[in-house]
Amino acid sequence: MGLAFIRPKPVVTAPAQTPAPPRPLKPVLKLDGTENRIEANFILPPTFLNSWDRNQVMFGCEVETGGKRVLASALSPELSFSCSEIDLGALEGLRAYAGGRLPGMLTLSRDQFLEVLALLVQHPRITLGRTTPVAVKADGIKPRLRVEELPDRRLKLTAERSGEARTLLLGTSSAWRWAENQFQPVARGLPAAYFPLLLEPVILAADQSEGFVLRELPSLAAFFEIEGHVGIKPSEPGKPEIFGTFEGSLNHLTAKLQFLYGKRMVTFGATPVTETFVYEIDSKNYSRNTGFEQNTAGVLREAGFQGPSAIGDFVLQGQNQILRFFAVVLPELQKKWKVSIGSRFQNVTQRLERITPKLDVVGSGQDWFELSYSLESERGDRFSGSDIQRLLQVGQGFTKLRDGTLAVFDSAKLEEFRDIIQDCYPTQLQPGRYRISRAQAGFIDGAARDLGATIGATTEWRQWTESQQQLKPLQSLPLGALETVLRPYQKEGVYWLHFLAENRLGGILADEMGLGKTVQTLAFLRSVSGTSLIVCPASLLFNWRREAARFVPELKLLTLEGADRHSRFEEISQHNLVLTSYPLLRRDSALYRELHFGAVVLDEATHIKNPDTQNAQAAMALRANHRFVLTGTPVENSVRDLWSIMNFALPGYLGDRDEFRERYELPISRGSQPERERLAKRLRPVMLRRLKREVARDLPEKIEQIAFCDLTAEQRELYAKLQREGRQKVETLASEKKSGAARVAMLTVLLRLRQACGDLRLLGETPENRSGKLDLLMELIEEAMDGGHRMLVFSQFVSMLRLIQEELKNEGVN
Repeated sequence: MGLAFIRPKPVVTAPAQTPAPPRPLKPVLKLDGTENRIEANFILPPTFLNSWDRNQVMFGCEVETGGKRVLASALSPELSFSCSEIDLGALEGLRAYAGGRLPGMLTLSRDQFLEVLALLVQHPRITLGRTTPVAVKADGIKPRLRVEELPDRRLKLTAERSGEARTLLLGTSSAWRWAENQFQPVARGLPAAYFPLLLEPVILAADQSEGFVLRELPSLAAFFEIEGHVGIKPSEPGKPEIFGTFEGSLNHLTAKLQFLYGKRMVTFGATPVTETFVYEIDSKNYSRNTGFEQNTAGVLREAGFQGPSAIGDFVLQGQNQILRFFAVVLPELQKKWKVSIGSRFQNVTQRLERITPKLDVVGSGQDWFELSYSLESERGDRFSGSDIQRLLQVGQGFTKLRDGTLAVFDSAKLEEFRDIIQDCYPTQLQPGRYRISRAQAGFIDGAARDLGATIGATTEWRQWTESQQQLKPLQSLPLGALETVLRPYQKEGVYWLHFLAENRLGGILADEMGLGKTVQTLAFLRSVSGTSLIVCPASLLFNWRREAARFVPELKLLTLEGADRHSRFEEISQHNLVLTSYPLLRRDSALYRELHFGAVVLDEATHIKNPDTQNAQAAMALRANHRFVLTGTPVENSVRDLWSIMNFALPGYLGDRDEFRERYELPISRGSQPERERLAKRLRPVMLRRLKREVARDLPEKIEQIAFCDLTAEQRELYAKLQREGRQKVETLASEKKSGAARVAMLTVLLRLRQACGDLRLLGETPENRSGKLDLLMELIEEAMDGGHRMLVFSQFVSMLRLIQEELKNEGVN
């Protein structure tokens, strides 16, 4: 097209400041640790947009340390400070704007501010002034771009605009949107030549339109949602093959990064990003994916490479850096890229030996296994547990072998694996040898594989861990009449519950709302010997009774509720299923402690999320062979609540409460990603969660579920009174031959009965408790919101919607 048709207007920036002379990077910041702990806080002016318009954005950086909040520039340069990973990245990045020092207050140009904004993505402590929270989002906005072919064959390009024009923060190399106290990248990676599209509609002359449509519009699909039809096939960003070439020595290593799109090769750094093209595979159009290229180049930069140069060369210098690259990064790249090693680098690395973790399962019992942990080189040399400790203490990623060969290893992985073993609360028999609970086997195996460790174990142990991690089909279970009722993913859920029970483990069935956790649980309970107890919110008792009668009518069900429930406890042993609610479990806890169940299932796990509540304590006191929890909420998102839920299902699996807080809750609350990922791995063997989008092929186009609930005692009493009085009135009018009046009276009574079922306040009453229907609705809304869903609520009574709205406000729901 010739970019002259979309030429950006000059951007006025502040005069470049003379860079400060180099200074030592002090104070020193360290990742995590407890010594001189700091937390960073970043402050924008309350009148941010006015500062932006003046091209002078004031930016404050404060830290909390020792219970006080001070400017970061006030930290003593003679000390070292520890902080979270997200704080470390932001603070180190900000040094560039303060001559290598930690800044207190900065005055930034627009471009500098947008660069700083990229350092603060997802940082939890950013404010306008000192009180109004600000979010910097990671996910970008992909605006709609409307392409219209005008009658004279010109093209009109109109980008979607939302909000006022000044909410678009446009720099020379990036664009962000500022709205509702949130920053969000707009058209991330869009070449600056196209920025005018974000400001106003652009019209292209007829003689430029065809070239734009064929050569440039497909590439814009990576940044915009293209709308409109101009006679071409739409394209999507391509997924090129990645080629990495490495050549050099142990002191200087050069890398070249290339991408193959169909038959066209792009060299990163040498091929201009403005060079766009479209290629076809299997009758589909694809375009160059510059965003993918940038992300891939980020892998090299994270490894320490500088560049690229104008000819596309990245450079890594220093023996320690290159040895670490060879030991840690290169093996991962070789799994995903097509890697070529130059002859010089091939020669020098022939004298290097990679050493990796080696695990051997050397013994096992009914509920434990014994693990030997060592390091092994590619040619079979072994390092013992005490050797590993020595290597970690030295802090280097390499060591010399007896024959002079240099052995290289990933010290971060070794430390991570040490943490993984400690997570399992092992009994250390001797250095490098541990006895661990059998429940932890799946976690150990999965974590070891993720870290590239080799595992020596019996076939039986491997089958056990693979089953625990859901890596192989589980043994099926006779389902009787449910064989033709359950969907494939529901059968897998039943088999998973049965597998855990057979191996004396508990777990969490955390399928997304609407996927049938109730029917999966009932199908599983058919196989449990003895009586099983199900505890649920009072509003869900009716649904459990209905589902049990529908799907497992052969199982005898006893519901313990009402004033006479204590007299029915002696009937428990005569039933397969016992059903009660959390409030009644709490009140009858002393009676339940005397009983032993085949299985206990807790529905809606949030009712025991606080271990100090009577609900949680009553649940923990229950005795059973198997314990399971049902929830539609992604429990790993709420770390504080998770320990109590997991401690019911599998006591001790996550350690005691204080250990869990130190090892997971506190680091994750500070933004530490490694602990979050490790916790997710720990949960994988004992939690099953499927989302609707993952099992979509098993689902019908639409799922309709009718949720029933019981009336409260107050509702039942008034309902019976209205029914009795209404019948009398209708019968009286009918006996007086007033058929019209009788019909009107009957309709009025039916209306009032429906209102009584909804909420007694619709009839002007002031009940002591919420209605059964409103209780159930609030349970459903909470589960849907926790699962990230939106809901549309209908009612035939506007006044009922007002009551629901008031209830949601009281619960803090928008």
